[in-house]
Amino acid sequence: MLKLVGLFIILIALSATAWWVSRKKGADTPMIIVCGLAILAGFLLIINERAVEITIGKVGTIKAAAQQALVDAQQIAEIRKRIEAQGATVDLVAKEAADAKRLTKGLSRENEFAEKKLKELSSAVKNSSSAVEELQAYTKFNSAVLAAQSDNRPAFDQLVKWAMDKSSQFSATAEQAWVAVMDSHESLFMSSGFKAPWKEGVDPSKLSLSDLKTNFFSAPQYARMAILEYIWRRQDFPKKERMAFLVEVMRNDTSLQIVEYAARYFKEESKDNFKNLYIDGHFKWWEDNKKGIE
Repeated sequence: MLKLVGLFIILIALSATAWWVSRKKGADTPMIIVCGLAILAGFLLIINERAVEITIGKVGTIKAAAQQALVDAQQIAEIRKRIEAQGATVDLVAKEAADAKRLTKGLSRENEFAEKKLKELSSAVKNSSSAVEELQAYTKFNSAVLAAQSDNRPAFDQLVKWAMDKSSQFSATAEQAWVAVMDSHESLFMSSGFKAPWKEGVDPSKLSLSDLKTNFFSAPQYARMAILEYIWRRQDFPKKERMAFLVEVMRNDTSLQIVEYAARYFKEESKDNFKNLYIDGHFKWWEDNKKGIE
């Protein structure tokens, strides 16, 4: 619109100048200045949308930056539109970030809860393991007591070890069981006159002590009882050798009944007055006195 106004002003100024010149038959200075100013005004209106600088002699410098301002305004408007268009996306991202933060907090709480439950489970498993180990220990102890009461020498020796070990949880109970088993082998009566099942054609009186010992350690329990008595009654063998044999039986035989009878025969000579199954007492007497025995 301003461009049309400017063009119109220029045309009017040119027409007026032409009319004035034709009427006056010549141009004068005032008229030329007015016409020039009118043309300049029209020209400025035409170019007012261009960001240029125009210098006109003494009139001065006119800066036409309106178009630049308009351009900047349009760019700002476009940026605003893009921002507004992206607002939903920004809000969505912010919402997702907030949700993610809440989710992270939730997961953190769940993780803490899971760790707590895991610790509780680990503690329960540990306690269960301890309970199982304790149950196994009691089972082993009770089995040893029953076995010792049923003539098992290794089980009896285990009771002695537990009784002597004051750090063992079974020390006191094992000592009671050990004494009870020893007392059960303290009968006032002792059977004798056992018959050994010698092989046909074997004359035991012709066998050496070494041969008899070989037969003893390879024989079943019922036969060992008879061979044990037979060896002890053989007066043709030196007493020291026969007593050494009894010590060997007390040290190694797996039957408490055989050990008991070996101890009874041993006490016939030692008179040590220890209980039959108090093996260490018999051993001590033997070590202290064997040199004086023939």
